[in-house]
Amino acid sequence: MTDRLEIPPVPGAIVEEVVFVDCLSQKNMGPYSSVSETGHLIHLTKKGRREERSSGFSLSCGKGDSVWYYENEMIEGRITEAPIEFYTINFKAPSLPAPLPEYRVRQVKAATFDKAERLLQTWRATGLPATERHLRLHAQLLDLVLDILSEPALQQRVDTPARLWWRIENMLRLDLSEPCNMSRIVRLAGCSERSVIRSCHHATGIPPMKRMKHLRLAYARSLVQHSDVPITEVAYRVGYERVHELSRDYRKHFGVAPTLDRKRGPDYPSVKSHLFLSETA
Repeated sequence: MTDRLEIPPVPGAIVEEVVFVDCLSQKNMGPYSSVSETGHLIHLTKKGRREERSSGFSLSCGKGDSVWYYENEMIEGRITEAPIEFYTINFKAPSLPAPLPEYRVRQVKAATFDKAERLLQTWRATGLPATERHLRLHAQLLDLVLDILSEPALQQRVDTPARLWWRIENMLRLDLSEPCNMSRIVRLAGCSERSVIRSCHHATGIPPMKRMKHLRLAYARSLVQHSDVPITEVAYRVGYERVHELSRDYRKHFGVAPTLDRKRGPDYPSVKSHLFLSETA
């Protein structure tokens, strides 16, 4: 009898609930406002183009782009090319970290849209046996998410030891303007500092305070590249008391000062921001 290959088990489900799947369309150009759903919300644009302002920065997304929202984001936008048609997919997965801002808009392959269509058809197939529909929905959603997530996100851990950290990080993301130190993190966690540090290392490979600095700088860069918010205001929104401290860390992390980074613009032309009137319907 040969020895079994020792591969550790993979505990726990990532997706807890598929809330809804739909394909929406709008024939007319113009402004709109909305709030994203609780949990994760993915939009995949089949036709048209729209410009949106959300979480303090603006983005332009069109045919072939996916957009990832998280936890009730306020959105103001304008349809600039009609008709617009997009898949919308809402699901709850608390242990799955939301993408960092620079990865929330991505161009995806045509095959990803085929997967979204199959997911929609399964969602609507209420005549299927309940267990079969459940399994198909979750399998197809996970396959779709795998297409959309960036490489850095795929390298992060989402198993049981990591879940404590993602719960804490989700709370911290709600207001990055609040000062962040280990005392606050431990208070939010409701457990020992050692447990928090161990969970963060398991999830991200780095200590909590270093992870939070990376997160704050990532949001700062999105505001710098995708909005006209003054740099002093950017510093405040991501928890820096002094703008020169943000500039110092920003230059060290990204190799360029915030003011120059704003002039250069985003790395990805397909999601280059366009300012728009913030009127709503």
